[in-house]
Amino acid sequence: MSSSSSLTVFRELRSEYTTWPVLQTFLTSAEGGCLRVVTSKDEPTLVIVRYVKGVSDFSKKHVASFRSVVWNTETNLPVSVAPVKAQPGEPVLGTPLRITDFVDGVMIQAWRQPGLSPTLATRTSIGARGNFYSKRSFAELLEDALAHVGGTTPFLTSVLEPGQFVSLVLQHPEHKTVAEITSARLYVTGTGSIGDDGLVTMTSDPSQWHQRLAAYAVPLYEPSHVFADSAAAGAMLRRYALGHTWQGLVFQEVGGERRWRMRNPAYVLVRTLRGAEANQAARFLRLRAQGQMKEYVGYFREESAAMWALEQTLRSRTQGLYDAYTNLHKAKSATMRDLPLIYRPHVYAIHGQYMARFTTGQKPAPVLKETVIAYVNALASEDQQALVERPLLMAPVGAKV
Repeated sequence: MSSSSSLTVFRELRSEYTTWPVLQTFLTSAEGGCLRVVTSKDEPTLVIVRYVKGVSDFSKKHVASFRSVVWNTETNLPVSVAPVKAQPGEPVLGTPLRITDFVDGVMIQAWRQPGLSPTLATRTSIGARGNFYSKRSFAELLEDALAHVGGTTPFLTSVLEPGQFVSLVLQHPEHKTVAEITSARLYVTGTGSIGDDGLVTMTSDPSQWHQRLAAYAVPLYEPSHVFADSAAAGAMLRRYALGHTWQGLVFQEVGGERRWRMRNPAYVLVRTLRGAEANQAARFLRLRAQGQMKEYVGYFREESAAMWALEQTLRSRTQGLYDAYTNLHKAKSATMRDLPLIYRPHVYAIHGQYMARFTTGQKPAPVLKETVIAYVNALASEDQQALVERPLLMAPVGAKV
């Protein structure tokens, strides 16, 4: 049985919509599924077309194929296609499946066009110039992972022919999600090629890849396995579970494009704690508000000192806000002009709450330190983050207050 699959969806689309402007209009419309098109100033002829969770319409048959597709707007052809969106639920019974590790990391696409060097992209950036946890770009992190084989461009040039692409997963110490990563590492999840008419052929079988790419294959559990009952997939997940750092299993239809994924519940728990914030202060404030800080640092001990430093900063700023209020409204030893800029709107708001009780005929409670602590804890997360991160600046001399 062949382990390659053919995607005809792109050939069909470009046959019906013969120029990129016409195709773009369709894909971004409600009729076309409300896909997103990401452009690049550095690569004006290339765009990324992808679905957006909660926005794109997956009832449209073609939408799931646009997990991350790099499109050449001059030729009106795809140049790189990420594996299609995973199917919901568990694998269809009776389907031959290639079962591999669900590796945790950053998805990167790489491809070659005729006469050009290999190019990279993530789901949001041509050139993989974006970043998240690290201050360095994903392209720079990938360079670390391939430094031992001469670097990104020489390696990809050696394994890709013009018209071919490869799907990569990058792991790097500077982009830790759940598992501890000691050194930069790369996995290959699949390769493919694109015909002149837009027909895409893909394979997840390393035996059909370039030999150098096969060395980076994702760990394999079963080359062709068929589940006979609905409980078998879950039982396999439990059998292979390796603790909270193991993400789970990927089930790829042999000879087809369909995919399913099952995540390890222990991994999901820790990944949820980690959250989607790139900013450490934002993560700290969410965990603090949810009372999950102790649980979090139990898994991410290397962040314990940083989280405690943020807690101390928040406490210091809360004390500073109380002192600013006291100096202005109690001791009368300062004017608003004498207060750091970040405290001024909060001093005004706290005093507004104090004065509001007069309008209802109530006796106003004195503003104590506990009052300010409660006020800070009730602030919106973005206001708390500003209180923690912004410097204690004064207004320039002569500025209006």
